[in-house]
Amino acid sequence: MSVSDSNNMDVVNALKRNRLFRDCDTQSLLFLCENGSFHTIKQGDRIIEEGSGEYDAYVLISGEVRIYRDEFLMARFGQGTLFGEFALMTGTPYSASAEALNEVSVFRISREQFLKTVREHSDFALTVIRNLGLRLRRHL
Repeated sequence: MSVSDSNNMDVVNALKRNRLFRDCDTQSLLFLCENGSFHTIKQGDRIIEEGSGEYDAYVLISGEVRIYRDEFLMARFGQGTLFGEFALMTGTPYSASAEALNEVSVFRISREQFLKTVREHSDFALTVIRNLGLRLRRHL
């Protein structure tokens, strides 16, 4: 296994801890991670901007981020957390901003690669839809 494969397996393992992707097969998640990229973000820098026209999701590899809207703290995330997933899935602007609370490492998953995975891995698509439905049902 190459370093890249090993790093992608770390991302896959983090995705499997997320409610939306936890039941997805490893092969589909590795495909989802193709063309993704690792980034180091400095403390205080924004990772995503509320309302922006980008639709990528991020897996937090290390560090902490705060999720906020209009300076109101909505959540604080640590290692292994996925954020930006609704913009990724829906192609709609981010509903909140994310800022690095310290130096963080993230893995970026593009909407383009997400849609390619949905088209080429139907079981992946059905699993994500099912998990999204279960997540919505819990909030009703």
